[in-house]
Amino acid sequence: MREPSAAAAPSGAGPGSPSPSLAARVEDLLGLALASPDKRGLLEAADRAMAALAGGLEHEGHRPVFARLLALRVINLVVARHHFHHRHTTLASRPFQLMLDPVNNCHLSCPGCLHTSNPAFSGAFDWPGGRLAMADYDRFLAEHGPLAFGLVLYNWGEPLLDRRTPDLVRRAKRHLLHVCLSTNFSVRFDVDALVGSGLNFLFLSIDGATQATYAKFRRGGDLELCLDNIRRVLEARRRLGSGLPFVLWRYLTFEHNLHEVEPAMALARELGVDQFSVTTPFAVDWDDPEVRAARSPLEGTHVLRPDAVFKGPLDDGDSAELDEEAIEREFRRPWRERLGGPESALDEPSRASSPACAWLYQNLTLDARARLFPCCMAPEVGRHKVYGPLPGERGAFNVDDFRRSRLAFADRPAFESEHARSGEAAPPYCAVCTEKPELTYTLERDVRRDLRLADPRATFPDDLVRRLTEWPPSR
Repeated sequence: MREPSAAAAPSGAGPGSPSPSLAARVEDLLGLALASPDKRGLLEAADRAMAALAGGLEHEGHRPVFARLLALRVINLVVARHHFHHRHTTLASRPFQLMLDPVNNCHLSCPGCLHTSNPAFSGAFDWPGGRLAMADYDRFLAEHGPLAFGLVLYNWGEPLLDRRTPDLVRRAKRHLLHVCLSTNFSVRFDVDALVGSGLNFLFLSIDGATQATYAKFRRGGDLELCLDNIRRVLEARRRLGSGLPFVLWRYLTFEHNLHEVEPAMALARELGVDQFSVTTPFAVDWDDPEVRAARSPLEGTHVLRPDAVFKGPLDDGDSAELDEEAIEREFRRPWRERLGGPESALDEPSRASSPACAWLYQNLTLDARARLFPCCMAPEVGRHKVYGPLPGERGAFNVDDFRRSRLAFADRPAFESEHARSGEAAPPYCAVCTEKPELTYTLERDVRRDLRLADPRATFPDDLVRRLTEWPPSR
């Protein structure tokens, strides 16, 4: 965050007492963001508001590094709302959700997945194996961690195949990121290291209560190993005195496993799992006609332990060890510098009535080969879904494919003209996409919750938090 100015919090504000003037600064900036497409004016106002906000938060009793981090994130919400509202294509804001694969590999071969063993489809995806270089991870975190809220530490790979995954989580916690991880859990790993890492959410993909039923979809998986891992994680959680990670067993329903939903839920309850989710998956019978998705009457999320928690000591901004150098560096950066590009990047008009895709304003995805993607969708050969390598310099969120993808929604004729001049055979995939996948770490549910938890003094009233995190439908 930027160094706070000499202006202190208004009189009457002090430790433990909300400051209406701090909330008013954010209110005023949000009003300006929606009223005018003028980037220059908004970014200059964002610099001033962030400095004053950090100074005020510090005056209220927060330690300086956390005051800067919280101010950065709140102002980033406003700047992002400005860009989304006016359908800008070059952004000064940074994503709220980071999605990242520690490894691209998986040892299972589930139908419908890019790791399928079906030779008719296994070559259809542009997904080379590999492990993310730690230098790329650290660089990615240093730029985006201080402004993001959540890290989704999985996409198409199996994260527990990488022994460094607990360390990746610990590094993310130094940015106070809410970290979730999804795993097939049919793998041996260092249980104490994972439980002690500060991981918030652990999603387990287990679709059966017997090996025969489970393995019909989770091919190559070992149900008993999964169950043993659950026991080990929950025992370590008790032994280490931690409520984390929150454990959710996610059960995908097919015709062949509907009869085992209730036995699996009973088993989850017996083991001490926190939640059990019953979900109808997308169709996979194009890959294996014998595996057909089906809906269970128990569809939905079932709370098994109402007193379970998903935050721990590493989520406390006033006591956790934070990456002060990265946070300070981002705090001192002018918002105009984040925008990058020529002066013309400041002069985009408002296209507020145009459609948009929220992923292009809220998320950044990186695979284990340090390749950029716009969302969670699997990259198919011949489809332009890889948006380039992670840049050596800053600015991954504004690489040309991201800019053009936003333009495809905001101004279709301008995009078509630009694409025709480019000579490229396939446009960026976002320009032809008809899917609407949901983000894992959502703005209205997760960012809203975590912003409130980070602000126990209620500096930002509920109505303001709601308006910061409530974006209109994008298309």
